[in-house]
Amino acid sequence: MKKSVSPSWLSNLRTAQAMWGSLAAPARNSLRHLTKVYTISVAAGDVQLMEGRWYITHAGLLGIAERQHCSGIRTSIQSRLSNPEINKWIFKATVYKTPSSKGFVGYGDADPSNTSVAVQGAKMRIAETRAVNRALSLRNRALFRRGTGFTPRILQPSS
Repeated sequence: MKKSVSPSWLSNLRTAQAMWGSLAAPARNSLRHLTKVYTISVAAGDVQLMEGRWYITHAGLLGIAERQHCSGIRTSIQSRLSNPEINKWIFKATVYKTPSSKGFVGYGDADPSNTSVAVQGAKMRIAETRAVNRALSLRNRALFRRGTGFTPRILQPSS
C-alpha cells in the first residue's frame, strides 16, 4: 500500500530545495513533521534552515498560535528593569490559550550589548519580539511534551 503524500509537504519540500538546495534526510523528515503537525509554510517564511536544522521564525510562531486558536498575547514593558538612558529595554509577554487561562510568560531584552548596530533605533521592538517569541516557545514546548516528540528551535530576532 502506497503512502499518500500531502500537497503542502511537497510544496514545502520543493520550496525548501529551491532555497537551500538538496536536503539531508533528517531535515526532510523534520520538515515533513512540522508540515503535518503545525501546518507551517516554507514559502510564507514560517521556518528557516540553518546548519541543517529548522528554526521557527516569529511569523511562524504567530501562525502556529493562530492555527491553534490562542486567544491573545499581552505585552508590557518592565519599567523598573528598563533604562532608556542606556537604551536597555525589557518586556514581558504572556500568551493565552483561552481568555481564562493562566498563560505562558516570556521575557525579552535588548540593549547595545546584544543587538546589532544596524538596528539601533529598534531596541524596544526587538525586546518585545523576543519576549513574545519566548512566551510562544514555552507554550509550544508544552504542546510538544504532550507527545509529538519533536521540538523545533526558535529563531530570535537578529542581534
